[in-house]
Amino acid sequence: MEAARTLVGGLFRGAPPLFVTVLILSAAGTFIVVALPDVFGFSNVLIIPGLILSACVTVFYFCALYGVFAYWIAPRLAFTERMSGRGRAIFAWASIALLITATPLALQGLAQWRLYSLSVDELIPETPVEPTGDVRIEDSGGGTVCHFTCRRLLRQPGVRSVTVARYDSVPMHELIEGELAFRDVFTTSWMLRSTPACRMGSEAPRYGNDPCVVERPVTANVDTLIRMGGEHREGSGILGTSTNAWGSLSLIRQGGTLRALTYKAETIAPTIPMILAPSCGDVWTPDICFTETRLHGGEALPLERLVAM
Repeated sequence: MEAARTLVGGLFRGAPPLFVTVLILSAAGTFIVVALPDVFGFSNVLIIPGLILSACVTVFYFCALYGVFAYWIAPRLAFTERMSGRGRAIFAWASIALLITATPLALQGLAQWRLYSLSVDELIPETPVEPTGDVRIEDSGGGTVCHFTCRRLLRQPGVRSVTVARYDSVPMHELIEGELAFRDVFTTSWMLRSTPACRMGSEAPRYGNDPCVVERPVTANVDTLIRMGGEHREGSGILGTSTNAWGSLSLIRQGGTLRALTYKAETIAPTIPMILAPSCGDVWTPDICFTETRLHGGEALPLERLVAM
């Protein structure tokens, strides 16, 4: 302990003993969180020890910032080198407040720009679009079985078949304007059996097999296109923050005409103020990072609001 006091006293000359003690203890707690995650995970089960260790990370964060501004920077600046201890303390806390406020403001501005880069001009119909003819569902996730949406569409009047296609993830503008047939991984077409029991208002089962649905040869004809997908843009910010962004959209075309388009975008950014805490990972594999908030753009609408089924 004395060796630690000597080391910290050498780094922060003039620091009071209480500050040195708090810095050492919080540094020890932070070391346990980082180097001994199993111990920290077990302490979370006990609740109180976990809260104490979590607080140590944040206390160490503020103590280290205070020590840098009050005992490193202030003595080296012309307008603060002759300040009293109270004056340097005010300078240090004002600098910390500016740092943990201005930095996340700038990063949130970057996050908002990423949201804007994923935005599209939405087209929301007053009433759901009526599907007709051969319907094609293109989705970047899942398989090509006739899922619940496919089953419901097959029971709509005027629908002959539903083709389910899965494609690779592509940029948002290609989802809106491009032809994705060349990106298909799997494609299957489905139709409703012509038996009276299936044609006269049978309900689409959400789970299990649908006895009224049968696979048919894949058709290339598309009268109604329903496309769903998204884009993930990776990026790393400063000070260990993330600038990842996600965008997803749903659109409907009929006869080459865009009938409906809606999107949702999401990204993460540091909170204001920007606090360091063991808030990443899970209970047993914690990770220290800055607290984050999610920012959203667009209006996420269920598919039932866009197409009748």
